[in-house]
Amino acid sequence: MTVLHRWLLLALLLPLTGHAAPPKGSGGADCMATSGFYIVHFNAFQPGVNKDKDSGNQRKRDFQPYCRELPQTGKTYFGIDFIDRDVRKMPIVMRVVEEKTSDNNDQNNITRTLVKTPARIYSNGVAELAVDFDKPGNYALLIQFGEEPGFGDDILRIPLQVATNNVQIPFLAYAAVGAGGIFFAMMWFFLLMAFRGGKLELERKA
Repeated sequence: MTVLHRWLLLALLLPLTGHAAPPKGSGGADCMATSGFYIVHFNAFQPGVNKDKDSGNQRKRDFQPYCRELPQTGKTYFGIDFIDRDVRKMPIVMRVVEEKTSDNNDQNNITRTLVKTPARIYSNGVAELAVDFDKPGNYALLIQFGEEPGFGDDILRIPLQVATNNVQIPFLAYAAVGAGGIFFAMMWFFLLMAFRGGKLELERKA
């Protein structure tokens, strides 16, 4: 049994041992994708997300499923379930690519390919794929049905955002600190003015 097989097997068994709130972008329709002709269900697993001293909690976090929004860079394991039974007789090619943006299906949008599998028939309807994301950004999982695509719908594109929320955290933190500083400065100013006004009123009465 390969390392990837162990990851996916444990990921399937883990929900039976406990329940946790699903992270954003996991579960439901967000994990379904279609090209028009074909439909798949997929999940991504990222070991080491949100390190926890409790090994039990960490194990659950390691096998929490994600979909289109991945919280961190690094080693990521995909499990793809082909819903259409006819697909199980077709050769399939999978690629994970980096893109300039994530809002269109333009092949010219691709900047590099991280991993590409040879054409293979998945007779059991389940495919596995491992990729190492080396930096935050916009990526896509491309699933090609057939050795050579005959139509545009023969390629199913799943956009992925990797660690983009993490990139925004420093900016948000600075903004929050700045807003807090302005708030306390204004509070101090009004308190000081109120104190001076009260002091002047007492001096007048004296």
